[in-house]
Amino acid sequence: MIYTYAPLTGGLILRWAILNLVLNTFFGLYFWAATPDSSFIWHFLYSQINGTTIFAFSGFALVVTKHIPPRVRLFAILVICLMGAAAGVLQAFIIMRIPGFPYDLFMLSFMINSLIVSFIVGFLYYWERIGQTRGRIRQEQLRQLNIEKSIVQARLKLIQTRLDPDFLFNILEQILKMLDSDLERAKAMQLALIRYLRLSLSGFRTESTTVEQEVAIIDAYLKIFKSFPEMALDYRIDVTDDLRDHPIPPMLIQSLVGRMVNHRREPGAGSPCIHVRGGIRDGRIGFEVADTAAPADPVFDLPGLVEPVRRRIEELFGEKGCLTVERLQAGQGGIMAAISIPVTHG
Repeated sequence: MIYTYAPLTGGLILRWAILNLVLNTFFGLYFWAATPDSSFIWHFLYSQINGTTIFAFSGFALVVTKHIPPRVRLFAILVICLMGAAAGVLQAFIIMRIPGFPYDLFMLSFMINSLIVSFIVGFLYYWERIGQTRGRIRQEQLRQLNIEKSIVQARLKLIQTRLDPDFLFNILEQILKMLDSDLERAKAMQLALIRYLRLSLSGFRTESTTVEQEVAIIDAYLKIFKSFPEMALDYRIDVTDDLRDHPIPPMLIQSLVGRMVNHRREPGAGSPCIHVRGGIRDGRIGFEVADTAAPADPVFDLPGLVEPVRRRIEELFGEKGCLTVERLQAGQGGIMAAISIPVTHG
């Protein structure tokens, strides 16, 4: 696992170096004031050597522990900095040429250095926490932007689905053709188209619809194709009463119905018989869209037929939604697509 920590920028290192210089000078002034007979230069150099060594060990600890878990890293930094505290005293003894090994001075210096180390480690801990919090905030903001972008894209796709220019032009062309030959059928198709557009446009600004509204759109859509003389479409919609008020994503079931109907508009494809069934099963919303008159030959690419609908279900529900497609009877006619999604509350 890769752990991400706040980066060591040049500006941050410079601020730490200045803070290190100021603290070392403060300790030098303090001990010089405590022992007025001693030299200020001696205390200043002694404090700078100690503090700079700890500073160097702290930077080394940050570099070598950047790929380990946070709590282990904090302990490792503490150990390395304490080693730096002892090394700072020993280095000061050597550079300042202090004779022998004054144990009392070593312990006093080590204790002071340990206090400095505690301050550094505590500062690093809160600095890391602040950096991680800012990182999580940036990730959340990015996630929200992606969600908003997905919503906008979904709405655009929904608009394209509801007002497909090819669909409208084909229907209007068919109405014009039937005006002279079959006026009653042309009027029926026109009324069904008007109802379909009214129902579709009424939900433009919503992100969800009810099953009852979706069923009304499907009914208007199928009535349009029922008026096609060459299709002789037959359909039936059976939805349980307890499902009608439940919210679902708009045009989800209708897009599946539309793909089945449009697939049968090819020359020689025969007359479809669409059966839409919906209900609540095991706490989930279930819909089955079947074409019981679909031919048994392999002209139908079943997975390809419903793939756009499957992708939309995955985008909306992830692993909680599923779509399956199968032939009703092996070697015989009929295909069925089944949608299962979780119950949502609008």
